[in-house]
Amino acid sequence: MTARGEADRPEARRPRAPDVSRAGLERAALGYLERFDSSVANLRRVLRERVRRARQRSADPIDTETPKREIETLLARYQESGLLNDRRFGSNLLSGLRRRGVSTRAARLKLLSKGVPEDLVSDLLSVEAEETSGDSEFEAALAYVKKRRLGHYRRATSSAEATAEGDWQEPGRLPPKKAGFGRAKHPEAARRDKDLAALARRGFSFDVARRALDTPRED
Repeated sequence: MTARGEADRPEARRPRAPDVSRAGLERAALGYLERFDSSVANLRRVLRERVRRARQRSADPIDTETPKREIETLLARYQESGLLNDRRFGSNLLSGLRRRGVSTRAARLKLLSKGVPEDLVSDLLSVEAEETSGDSEFEAALAYVKKRRLGHYRRATSSAEATAEGDWQEPGRLPPKKAGFGRAKHPEAARRDKDLAALARRGFSFDVARRALDTPRED
């Protein structure tokens, strides 16, 4: 059989099974934590996925219960040493989400998806609300307004754009009618509706969205 024929055999193409020994799991865990912070549950998922791939790729049956026990031992040791800390991870993630303009509802879902326990998520949001006097949702909405240049942060409309929107904006002139829909909205009102809808899709309430859009621009 030629070398090419040997390479074409199914066993030759099989990806190498990950090392799920104690040392292999430790290397994988530390390698992951060097790149990312993590919750306990998230790192457990990562390592169990490694075990699943090992079982799938191994030419011979492998014991998966021993690696799973090793994973729990690792997680317990990392929590004791402080390498893993769900509160720290959740607090840092929440702060980052808020800076990016993420609403409370969306932040809660993100934290849960990253393995932060539900009771801890509720506690982190309560602490945040106390520290910001309940303004964390507004601050996040305002951050999103600035990031996406909505409301007062939208760039000035050029004369060409104003013409494209319609010269009916001149004083004393009425907007043209759209067939079957009555009069068209003033472009400024249409833009505001669009901005409100964008904030609503991000999970912000109407009152918070309106307040963020009405906040004067900081030069």
